[in-house]
Amino acid sequence: MGEISDVVLPVVQQPLTDIWDATVGSWIGFWADKKRLDRQLKFEDYKNKILTECGKIPEDKKLEPQLSIIGPALEASKFYIDEEILRDMFAKLIANSMNADKQQFINAAFVEIIKQMSPVDANILKTFIKNKQQPISRFIEYREIPGQGIQKDQYFPLVDLVYTIPEIDSINNANLIANGISINNLSRLGLLDCTLFGLGECLAEDNMYALHQQIMNDKIKIQHLNVDMIKGLVKITPLGTAFIKSCME
Repeated sequence: MGEISDVVLPVVQQPLTDIWDATVGSWIGFWADKKRLDRQLKFEDYKNKILTECGKIPEDKKLEPQLSIIGPALEASKFYIDEEILRDMFAKLIANSMNADKQQFINAAFVEIIKQMSPVDANILKTFIKNKQQPISRFIEYREIPGQGIQKDQYFPLVDLVYTIPEIDSINNANLIANGISINNLSRLGLLDCTLFGLGECLAEDNMYALHQQIMNDKIKIQHLNVDMIKGLVKITPLGTAFIKSCME
């Protein structure tokens, strides 16, 4: 039996090997080469960004590199090299750790914070460079009891955390789920602070909630009639301000 298999298997396997090499194998090899080249280009871009950021530091403000920042940042950043906005933050953190004017903002915890952020998180946080506080809301539905009508003091959330990105989101492209998750994560990391008011309360500029109101009226009320909106605000924390100055400016 062993002698037959020694003869048959190579005969069977060779055509399969030829087919693999000519089809799937060649495609995988091309893909792997492409990924290696792509990653190499991104590493070069990352290195150049660090050098560019360091070049912006005035000579009289340059400090010795902080190993507690640069070491963990370089180690961590190789796993996030594919995301441009994240590697940009690592580059700025590394450079700013050598800038005397930035020392009051630098914190070693920022390396771990970047590691726990998504590109959506980063893009949302960037909006707080210009707007220190922004509107958030919660879409709710009032309970309706047969024979007793709508109970204004009893409701449950439909969308727990509504946030729209200024100057980007519109009624048709606002990704409420992804935005809400990001706001929640940035709050968990201590960079943002969220507050929801009581019914009827809001920021002084009530028109700031216009898009939220429109989304609720045009999207949510299609399936839920007894809906309302609890308004609130989300604002940058002192830690968030320091993070932006260290990793985004």
